[in-house]
Amino acid sequence: MEKVDYTKRIPSNRRNIEAANRMVHADYDRGAQARHKLQELKNKAVGFDRRNTGIAQFARNVGKFQQAGKKYRTEQGLGHLESGWKSPYMRDIYKWLGNMGYNTAEFGGDVFELGWRGLGTLGANINNALLPGDPYDDFIPGDAGVGGEWWEMQKYNPNIETAFGTIPKPFWGSGKYDPDAATELQQAMGQAERASGLNLKNETDWMNILQDTNYQNHLRNYGLDLEGVKKEDIPKTMENFYQDKFYDQFSEELGTVDVGGQKYYVPQEWKDNYEGYTDKELGETFDKDFASFTIKESEKVHSDYQEGAQEKYNKQLMDQFGFTEDQLAYAESAMDPKKEKTDIHMGLWEDVYKEKTMPFMPDLSGYTEEGYPKELFEYETPEAQELAKSGWSTLPEWALYGPMFGGMRKASGILKKATEGTKAGSLHKFYENMYPGLSGKARKRSMWQFPATMYGASLGETGGE
Repeated sequence: MEKVDYTKRIPSNRRNIEAANRMVHADYDRGAQARHKLQELKNKAVGFDRRNTGIAQFARNVGKFQQAGKKYRTEQGLGHLESGWKSPYMRDIYKWLGNMGYNTAEFGGDVFELGWRGLGTLGANINNALLPGDPYDDFIPGDAGVGGEWWEMQKYNPNIETAFGTIPKPFWGSGKYDPDAATELQQAMGQAERASGLNLKNETDWMNILQDTNYQNHLRNYGLDLEGVKKEDIPKTMENFYQDKFYDQFSEELGTVDVGGQKYYVPQEWKDNYEGYTDKELGETFDKDFASFTIKESEKVHSDYQEGAQEKYNKQLMDQFGFTEDQLAYAESAMDPKKEKTDIHMGLWEDVYKEKTMPFMPDLSGYTEEGYPKELFEYETPEAQELAKSGWSTLPEWALYGPMFGGMRKASGILKKATEGTKAGSLHKFYENMYPGLSGKARKRSMWQFPATMYGASLGETGGE
């Protein structure tokens, strides 16, 4: 029989297959591939929006608010004018406008406060240079330069944090992000985890935890020494340990329980708590109580271990990098997008960026117990409260900043004419030098006077860094 050499035929068959794959079937939809690519781009855009901006979700929440308001007006039979004061949804719109007005005015006040605090900080540091260690060292408590701790920690933050989300820093505006510093900290974090024993936080095998040297050292604090105990003997050793602790809760007097023809000793004080139980029921109850006690005690031991390991871990990194606890938490959260950002002091920018305070008004920074941002006028409807969570709800405020500062410039001109030649006029002259942009006098020396004041305050507070 003739033998066929298939190895010589395979290449020609492969070419036929490849040629067939290049052919376009008569029913082939030429636009399918383009639509598929377009859908992939849409999916990427949606994913980016969900992770970083939240624009789409905010738009949906706006729609929900409008629909809920319309439904309420229809159900209550309210006209458009009547709903202006009877509908909680319309009242929330008025409150939103009032909150925007308040926030804009508060921001304007912060701008003025920033300049005075910068001048005061600079003055305090000049004084400290002449008289170091005097009582004016804390002239502006809490100030740490213009950027404070926040600016120093940006070397570990690869992202830009905005009111509307977190986005990666572009190559042309990376700020102070230092990938080498971030890598050094990342490596140090791994070393600190192993040295402190915190590396067990993700361990799910209980036997591996009990065989860990750091954990065994921790157990010795409770009177349990597992060194030298074979792996197969550890469960029984642990059971005996917790059984002794269980019995120690009661008096030394023992009673007996007959289970399956065998007698067991149990604390008489424990047995008295279950008067009327049969021996079988006592046996089952003892197993439940002992198991519950063991779980509770072992969880406490493990919780104490994690707490102690976390303290060692934090201390090692804080000593190594000169961090405060807040700085360390911020650096960790900056490098891990899954973690919530830790608040950190922003120096002279603290009031502008975070605090919402005005004279004789409560502090409106932070969140309510329900998790909604604090506002001057609290919203009534859940839909409005949900909208307030997003930074996009404050976007119209930015349109108000220009007219607000424009009004300040006009008022400045009127005040100057009214106070010229008086003591108030002298104060106004000082204002023109401190705020050349707001006073409309941004020329020559005054153009750099305010930035120089802020820079001097920054150098004095951060040691020139």
